[in-house]
Amino acid sequence: EPPPLPPAIDRFAQSTFALPGNGSSIVSYQPSESIDRDTLAYLGRLLADWESFHHLYRHNGEWVTQSAGQSAADGEDSLRNKRIAHLIYDASDGLPLLPESIEFRDEFNLCRRQAHDDGSVIEIYLKPEFSCALYTSDHPFRVRYDNGAQLENLLYDIGQDYVDIQLLWSRLPRQTHSISFQFFDASGVKVAGQDYVVSRSPVARHQIDISSLPPGDYSVKIIYYNFETGKSVPGTVNSSGERFERALEFATIRKS
Repeated sequence: EPPPLPPAIDRFAQSTFALPGNGSSIVSYQPSESIDRDTLAYLGRLLADWESFHHLYRHNGEWVTQSAGQSAADGEDSLRNKRIAHLIYDASDGLPLLPESIEFRDEFNLCRRQAHDDGSVIEIYLKPEFSCALYTSDHPFRVRYDNGAQLENLLYDIGQDYVDIQLLWSRLPRQTHSISFQFFDASGVKVAGQDYVVSRSPVARHQIDISSLPPGDYSVKIIYYNFETGKSVPGTVNSSGERFERALEFATIRKS
């Protein structure tokens, strides 16, 4: 029987937008409540896919940090090397006054906030190089792959000589996979492509050089494939139910 969790942490564990992965950490704040050893060990297992979990509370006027997860030994890290930070707290205690050693909000953008009737709050922060629209888009580009991987959103921005692409993943298999972005001209001929290994992070950003492409219209497709075998993974577009076996078109761009 698992130990009971503090309400805010329990809500976080069940949340659909609390995405785990490397570079994704959790800060829990309860001013006067510590977590007992058994519960902390359980959280270490429950939240093992996050890079670190830090629970903060005050004792005799001093900050105490309890840590679990892959980076438990880091203790009070500043989160400056993380891409995503989740802050969990009880709103009845007001906005958390975090210790300087673990303060991170001035280096992140608050992208999403979920408040509940019991006072528990979950906030998601992203490093500024990532767009909050990954989480807040009204019509996200969501793809469910047959191996269980789930792409929650894909954003792209076109410059004169580049295409900037941002990805948000909620589930990834343990096996290493890669993605390929491929460009096709108006006649359907592949004219450019770039491949990347998919990391364990929920967010990724890639800037693809298209300076060598002549002016014209191009379709852009994504292929998700097994890194070892090279075999592409089929999937389904969530919004439309469209099935695809290999390449999925996600943009048509014009290079001037």
